[in-house]
This record gives sequence, structure tokens and C-alpha cells, in this order.
Amino acid sequence: MAARILCILLIVLGLSAILIGLSIYLTGAPHTGEITTQLYDHLTRMSHGSASLEGPTVDSELRFYAPFWMAYGAMLIATARKLKLHLNRVPLLSAVFFAGGVGRGLAYVFTGPPHPAFVVLRNTPQSECRALQFHPAKQLRVRGHDDG
Repeated sequence: MAARILCILLIVLGLSAILIGLSIYLTGAPHTGEITTQLYDHLTRMSHGSASLEGPTVDSELRFYAPFWMAYGAMLIATARKLKLHLNRVPLLSAVFFAGGVGRGLAYVFTGPPHPAFVVLRNTPQSECRALQFHPAKQLRVRGHDDG
């Protein structure tokens, strides 16, 4: 059961990373940020305004990093599809995601709080890592891909 949950979490996070990366790469950071904040405002039924991701420097930087985010998502999905073979990747993949969350935390401390939608995103890596990383591979019973 734990292996199934791990596969689902890896696939959901992987697909999210690929879709977000594609959105940033193809439509730009301002558009992706606007969609994120509007979705958050709609789901919370509160208006927090939009998050500013304007400017050529921010847009260029985020479009540069978007392919790395997409590659990370692809690696998560590849790991989930053959979890028994690649279970040893999970701690490193979790650590990388956790480091991103720490970076968001540092930004919060040094520059102030972002839009509430991005505060949720900041907390997600820590939650994901608690779910993923701290289940030692020896404790997870991983069945083959075709075992169901």
C-alpha cells in the first residue's frame, strides 16, 4: 500500500512539474503566476490580488529554469513507473524538492510573504518530503509494475 501511495505522489508531482514548466516556458512567468493566483483565489473564495512576476529578468530566468523543472517531473514519473528498480532515487529526488522549498522559505524571510497561493507552494515540499523521503526503502514493500 505504501508503494502504491508513493507511486501516485511521484506521478502527481511529476505531472504537475511538467505542466507548470511547460506553462512558464511557453506562456511566460507572468501568465503562469496569474493563473496560479486566480485559481487560489477561486478555491479559497477570497481575493488576494495578483502576484507580480513582471519584467524581462524574472521572465527570462524562469523560462531558463522551466526545462529543468520539466526534467525533474519526467524523472519522478520514470521513477514511479519502475519503482522497484529505482526506489533508491526517491531520497535524492525528495531532497532536491525539499531544497526548493527551503529556497522559498528563504525568500519569505528575506523579502516578505508572497501571494498566499505561493505560501501554499512553499509548504508543499516539506509535506511531500515527509510523505516520501522518510519511509526507508527497506520498509516499503514494492511490487513489480505489473503486480497491480
